[in-house]
Amino acid sequence: MNAGNQLNDILLFEKQCLVELYLSFSDIENASFYGLIEVFNSRKEDKIIDPLELFKSLNS
Repeated sequence: MNAGNQLNDILLFEKQCLVELYLSFSDIENASFYGLIEVFNSRKEDKIIDPLELFKSLNS
């Protein structure tokens, strides 16, 4: 991957943070890059289910 594409990827990611997370430029610059990536990659389907609640839902 060339450096121009990497820089563009970072700029697009920062734009996504501004638009979707309503972060300011200073928030983005002071935040953990990998922490922000983790936020964007999180999905509702990844939520940990309580085994007891799962068992109850299967037996109802």
